[in-house]
Amino acid sequence: MKKVIALLTAAVLSVSLLAGCNSDSADSGTIRIGFVGPLTGDSQPWGEAQLNEIKLCVENLNNNGGVLGKEVELFYYDNRADNIESANAAKRLIQEDGVCAILGPNASGAANAMASVCDENSVPMIATNATNPSVTVDDDGNVRPYVFRVCLTDTQFGESIASYAYSEMGLRNVAILYEVGSDYSMGLEQSFTASFESLGGTILTTEGYKTDDVDFRAQLSAIKELNPDAIFLPALYKQIVLATNQARELGEDAIFLGTDSWFSDDVLAAAAASVEGAVFTAAIDTESEELADIKAEYLDAYGEEIDTMGTTGYYGYDAFMVLIAAIEKAGSDDPTAIRDALEGITDVEGCIGPLSLDADTHNTQRVVAITTVENGAFKTISLYGGSK
Repeated sequence: MKKVIALLTAAVLSVSLLAGCNSDSADSGTIRIGFVGPLTGDSQPWGEAQLNEIKLCVENLNNNGGVLGKEVELFYYDNRADNIESANAAKRLIQEDGVCAILGPNASGAANAMASVCDENSVPMIATNATNPSVTVDDDGNVRPYVFRVCLTDTQFGESIASYAYSEMGLRNVAILYEVGSDYSMGLEQSFTASFESLGGTILTTEGYKTDDVDFRAQLSAIKELNPDAIFLPALYKQIVLATNQARELGEDAIFLGTDSWFSDDVLAAAAASVEGAVFTAAIDTESEELADIKAEYLDAYGEEIDTMGTTGYYGYDAFMVLIAAIEKAGSDDPTAIRDALEGITDVEGCIGPLSLDADTHNTQRVVAITTVENGAFKTISLYGGSK
């Protein structure tokens, strides 16, 4: 895969990359796009990695002539991982900055909050890591006209890990520990349960915890009594670290199963021994040689590995490439024309292969990487074909 290496230095970054920048007119001779993500708080590392990669994409594109003969301006706002802040950020990008499309956010609750804003204002958004099915298709089964995504859904992730656990690992009895009130965690719990049980597996118990909980010993003790083959833990990295370390302290030796949120160096740094042998899904095979240019660019620009916070930076790359392909296909930066081009777009060159968007669901089709922790490091052990 051909990647552009040329970069602008930090000293000459375009002022259009400054958060909250504005100008006298939305018609400035550039193509304006937006980004919304967490840039402060506990989720900041994921938002920052994604924004950083999108900045590099903008710089590379502009250094090579832009799109439709115009440079791209990037406007971005911190949503603080908050749904109301996300909706407000989307409104500001559309109504004040005049963007033609928005990239992000990387959480389902925030994406759902933004979705209604984008639909009401007829401006497309491409969610990066928002995995809940309701982001693109509402509870009544209606596709949201201006909302798309480049990540896999909870259904795709949950079905993939459930199928692999049952068919390839031979697991039959699984317990679940999940976050009550989290769209992400609850969606995965439901998807995994439905798929695993349909295959013939048994869910021994489903134990919940609240968002701010830090002690999971009561739930883990109840799970240990049932002697499961594995524990499915659809959580974020802080809960993963706490829960897995506490489980091992209690003498629980079951295999842990997870999804894309497990791919984080922080998990290895704080719980390497506890998560050894864990198996989880991801949409990016980070060992692929196709990522070499992206990794080198990011390291050169920011002095750290793009993989530090898992795969989130790569989703930023994919979302940007899909958007630019749609703008080129539309031949315009008109939001509705871009929306029409996004619907059913095919074979966009993503970071490790082609990306397509399903016209009926606005979901992506891409491979699923089954990943494990082996000798304190992540290792891809299998690739599944993506589904709609």
